[in-house]
This record gives sequence, C-alpha cells and structure tokens, in this order.
Amino acid sequence: MVDEKPKETVEEKKKTTLQEFKDERVALEMATKAAGEKIEELKEFQAEKILSGSAEVTKVEEKPKEETPAEYANKVMEGGVSPT
Repeated sequence: MVDEKPKETVEEKKKTTLQEFKDERVALEMATKAAGEKIEELKEFQAEKILSGSAEVTKVEEKPKEETPAEYANKVMEGGVSPT
C-alpha cells in the first residue's frame, strides 16, 4: 500500500507564505493605528489635566549656594559660625 497524500507544490507554499506575511502586515498596521490613537488620547488627557490645574507640579530643588573662603571668613568674624 502506498500512502497517497497530496503534496504541496512550491507555488502553493509560496502563496500561503505570502498570505501569512500579508495577514501579519495588516495586523501590524492595525496595532500601529490603535497605538497612535491611544497616544493621542493620552496627550489630550494630559493637556486637559494640565489646563484644569489638577496636574502635579514638581518643585525644583534649589541647590545650596557654596560659600567662598572669603564669605566663610567674614561669617566667622561676625560670629555666625562657632569654631569647633
């Protein structure tokens, strides 16, 4: 007995491979479009949040000013620093 299974031809394999690539491309395009729409929604939400005044404002920390040796000496002479 000989198993008679239909063999796929090279052309049929190419067609199915091409169809798979086309399907993947369509899926990627749809995902890209959906991601773009979500990004736009987030931008609008953030803009609305900022304009409504409910956005958190971060306070910028001020860096302490370093004293020059002359400023430190004047401070010591005036009694602002106890020499210990």
